[in-house]
Amino acid sequence: SLLVWLAEFFLLAGLLGRCMYTLLSLTDLQTDMINPYDLSNRLNRFVTAELVGQVLALVVPLLGGMWFVAAVQAAITAYLVDKWVRKKLLIDATEAFRQLKPQQQWRMVLFVAYAASFLLTAYRLIETIVHTVLTPEGREVAKKLFREAATSLHGY
Repeated sequence: SLLVWLAEFFLLAGLLGRCMYTLLSLTDLQTDMINPYDLSNRLNRFVTAELVGQVLALVVPLLGGMWFVAAVQAAITAYLVDKWVRKKLLIDATEAFRQLKPQQQWRMVLFVAYAASFLLTAYRLIETIVHTVLTPEGREVAKKLFREAATSLHGY
């Protein structure tokens, strides 16, 4: 369970970072800090990685038996696949200014969904860590780990 939450945490952190990068790049286009061709090159090269990351963020909780998290990720995955099928996930350089507002709006919705999922996952990860350490076996493992860490300091 701990490894599942940890994997989900890092996957969602990456997806959240990708979404923030996209929103910042769209804002750069809006303020003329970047041209449409550079924007499309920057963002379109990560679309496949975003889709793979989202599918993994769906599969990891499914394998761990975390159905609520999997249902939330399934909704986000369905949303992204729908955008992919309708060819709205890629940014066309010739249409970038026309696509700017809709792109910002749906990316903001995606950002909120990722942020909420990330917070839920961070909470459950911390809860799992605390419950693992608070069991008698967990305390012994933590004690051994801290003892080994203290002996490895070599006099520092």
